[in-house]
Amino acid sequence: MTKRLLILTAILLVVISSCEKECYHKPKTMLNADFFTIEDEEELEVTLEGVSVYGVGREDSLLYENADVGRISLLLDGNSEETGFVMQVGDMADTLTFHHTETPFLYSYECGYILHFEIKDYGYTTNFIDSIDVVRTKITHRYEKHIKVYF
Repeated sequence: MTKRLLILTAILLVVISSCEKECYHKPKTMLNADFFTIEDEEELEVTLEGVSVYGVGREDSLLYENADVGRISLLLDGNSEETGFVMQVGDMADTLTFHHTETPFLYSYECGYILHFEIKDYGYTTNFIDSIDVVRTKITHRYEKHIKVYF
């Protein structure tokens, strides 16, 4: 009787442990941009008022709409080696373009693969943006600062 109970318990444990687990949180790989200005040779964080951001050619899909932000997070296009964004404040707009490569990364067996990116080159217009500094070229699912945008 004890031997049967032990065998039944062992089989039950194997069955329970082999059940598929669900993916509760599949992260997104986001390019994070923080905003700065330079005053008296000192770098200061800045919050812009009324910022709207959308993908180039996707004017109907606003990522930010008239938001007051000091940082934005942008999703790069995994189907292309180039992703562009329009950032608008009031009547002025600038375009940011990122050339990148993507690498599949197995996040977990339950959630599957996500894409990690690496910025190879970038460009921007200067209507109200002064400059951009890429501080980290590799973009993973972890929250990290990638670029600094100066105004």
